[in-house]
Amino acid sequence: MTATADADQVGAATRDARTVIEQVMADPMVSEMFTRHDAEPGPFARELLDGIRRADERRRLRSCRHLSGRGPAPAWIFGWRPGRLYCHVCATVELAMTRTSSEGTVCDVCRRPFPKLWAVIGAAGPFLVSFGACRSCFAAETGRVTR
Repeated sequence: MTATADADQVGAATRDARTVIEQVMADPMVSEMFTRHDAEPGPFARELLDGIRRADERRRLRSCRHLSGRGPAPAWIFGWRPGRLYCHVCATVELAMTRTSSEGTVCDVCRRPFPKLWAVIGAAGPFLVSFGACRSCFAAETGRVTR
């Protein structure tokens, strides 16, 4: 594949990731609990993205089987599963399993349990980043105060 074709595929995957974020944010219930999707990634989101880059450089990047061997496509990164990429279908399954496990009550940033977590979601290129954060980690990540 040529560099131009690769760039075109990354561009398409980035647009697809943005479309997913726009669809998520269109729901008023969701947009109230998520951070702004057009904000710069916060420190933890950058750490997750850097972890993916480092894993890719070392050829140790893990992904669901739907992303393996394909060209660039939108991929989810979760705070509770750093260093692993998920396609949209597998991400949906992962989210459902996490909601019903004890992991659903642990802040992905500071790793402490809390009765309530706030969700952070955003897109960075073709990557969709999502994680749960306690009140103080949410504020540090997004610059927003929770209610």
